[in-house]
Amino acid sequence: MTPWILATHFLAWAAFVVALAAGGRVERVAALVLMTDYLVSAVVHTLGVPGRHEIGAGIEGVVTLIFLWLSFQQDRWWLMLAGAGLVLSCVTSLIGWLHPDIDRYGAVSAQIGLWIVIYLALTTGAGERWLAGEAPVLRLRARPRRPGVAGTAGP
Repeated sequence: MTPWILATHFLAWAAFVVALAAGGRVERVAALVLMTDYLVSAVVHTLGVPGRHEIGAGIEGVVTLIFLWLSFQQDRWWLMLAGAGLVLSCVTSLIGWLHPDIDRYGAVSAQIGLWIVIYLALTTGAGERWLAGEAPVLRLRARPRRPGVAGTAGP
């Protein structure tokens, strides 16, 4: 495993943790979509499933459509950046298949940089929410109990 791939894996998990812990609903949904893509792609490539590159590209296409849909539904700037990175990653895969002079490793090398941008966009989206003083979803759900309300211990 090259240092770039290792750094991408570390950045991915750091982005997932930051988005799930400090992000809002949109950041958490995006993190769960990216985590699902990450885990399914890892299983498909680790098991050596026939057609694994095509399956991985198909999964990436679905994730791209989800992110583009989210970017037009929500008012978060980072979704458009992540969606653009995903579109470019899909185009890189397509060019790698269609152009005979580009080998698989050249296309994957280009995609590593794009995935770094995607994970950084997710991290900065959650960080922006934190800097703006918005409470993360985890804190929004934990509401303090008032004394004397049914189901709570009162004096």
